[in-house]
Amino acid sequence: MQEREVRLAPGEVRMVTFVVVGNTNGTYTIEVDKLTKSLKVLTPATFRLSNLAVSPSEPEVGQPILISVTVKNVGEVEGTYTLKLKINDATESSRDVTLAGGAAETVSFKVTIPATGSYSIDVNGLKSTLTVLKPLPGLFSVVEPEPECISITTTPYFAWQSSKNADKYVLEIATSPQFGDAVVYRRELGSDVREHRVDAPLKSLRKYYYRVTAVNERGGTVASNTPNWFTTCLHLPDTVASLAVSPDGTKAVVTYLSKKNVVAVVSLTDPPRVVANLTLPKAARDVAITYDGEYAVIAGPPGYVLDLDTLSIREIVYNIPVKSWGIVASKVVAAPNRNVAYLVNDLLGASPIVSVLDVASARVTDYVRVYEITSLMTTPVDPYDISKDGRYLYVGYFTGIQWENGTITGFIEKIDLQAKALVFRVSSSTWTSGPWSMKLALDGKYGLVSVQKGSSGSIQWWNIDGGKIEGELKYAASGRGYKEMAVTPDGSKLVVLDTSKVGIISVVNRTVVEEHYCYRGPVRVVVSSDGKFALVGGYSRLGILFLEG
Repeated sequence: MQEREVRLAPGEVRMVTFVVVGNTNGTYTIEVDKLTKSLKVLTPATFRLSNLAVSPSEPEVGQPILISVTVKNVGEVEGTYTLKLKINDATESSRDVTLAGGAAETVSFKVTIPATGSYSIDVNGLKSTLTVLKPLPGLFSVVEPEPECISITTTPYFAWQSSKNADKYVLEIATSPQFGDAVVYRRELGSDVREHRVDAPLKSLRKYYYRVTAVNERGGTVASNTPNWFTTCLHLPDTVASLAVSPDGTKAVVTYLSKKNVVAVVSLTDPPRVVANLTLPKAARDVAITYDGEYAVIAGPPGYVLDLDTLSIREIVYNIPVKSWGIVASKVVAAPNRNVAYLVNDLLGASPIVSVLDVASARVTDYVRVYEITSLMTTPVDPYDISKDGRYLYVGYFTGIQWENGTITGFIEKIDLQAKALVFRVSSSTWTSGPWSMKLALDGKYGLVSVQKGSSGSIQWWNIDGGKIEGELKYAASGRGYKEMAVTPDGSKLVVLDTSKVGIISVVNRTVVEEHYCYRGPVRVVVSSDGKFALVGGYSRLGILFLEG
């Protein structure tokens, strides 16, 4: 309570002032003598901070960071408050905010931090931390090996592009595309490494999946063209000249280009390996395996029968007259349903013939004349295919000679082996060269004929019964690779060799559905009797292409 004594002259008016200070907010009654008045004392502007948030809490270098805090004026009077953002105790930014009494506002600061590391955040005493990371490793790709390639060495070489921000690279090789427990080879390599050769040999003739991942503390980036796969080869001492696979898919027989008198027997079971390199008295030119898998028939002068169980070799004996020109069997075809083989290009007095071999006895017991010497000269023929019932043999070759109409071409013959008669002979004046090969497909309805037309290789769908060409597919630059083709047992796929690739062609759709780069080749191809894989012979390598899965 305050008192004040005031003396006034008659008629004088004077203002009397009392000064009071309210230390507590609230409503008060002011009374001076009998005069009263209400007085409300307000709380001054007072600010409180809460909800300090940092987003993201682990940003990349240079990534915008949003730091926010909620400011509330808990007083009843409007006021202005200054917020200061400190990063590692250094003031980064400040912001004034004016709020009415009781009002609240979220204030944000947007900053970037140019270097990795841990940082302290302070906004007027509210504290937090953040960790600045490198960005995820940048996009990159593997440049070696070729994607989905075959016949790669068992110690393959890998090379890849640089990935920005990578701290290391991880190379993984697995037997399954899921990787995980199927990983059989893993190496962590430094950020400056761009290549690696596998230092623990993989298994031969297997399919492997691989991926290269660029890694840093933020995570990993997988190379853009991985995961991918390759198949490994079985190393051989020489280039493959001819190749055959047993009906059960457990064995292969190989002859060589330079080592002409050596034949190799290969086990395709785990682990694939050469079980024998057998030396022949004379050169081997071609090989076929009988339908029961017991024997390999080796064409040559004069040729041999190899027992695949005992690995014993017998020379073929001819029970027919041999004239002075001798015996030169360059090709052999095994019957699909009995132990008979047909040795093609035997010269019986300089006339090309097909000799009929009883495999079990290793004796030639009969022959079928292919054509007369006077009609097509002594041009050798290639056996292209044999019908599933073993009755018809298809042979042919590019003759390069003038026919009656003046064209230079080749021919295909269908030979009835039972009747020992020529069923028909066809040729085409549109072929620049060829035919190089022919394979039966779709239950023998079509003969897939490889030829060259101009500078391009082509495969023609020849309707055998109708005697006409119903379709054509251009593929590759020349007919060189088409000398080697193979058809899956169901006739749905044609496997074709080009100079450096193996192509798979849909017989029904007449389109190329797959292409695979082949290392060190390819030069020869055979398909297993179950159609699950193709063996591809190359330069000192035997490769495999899985046709299913």
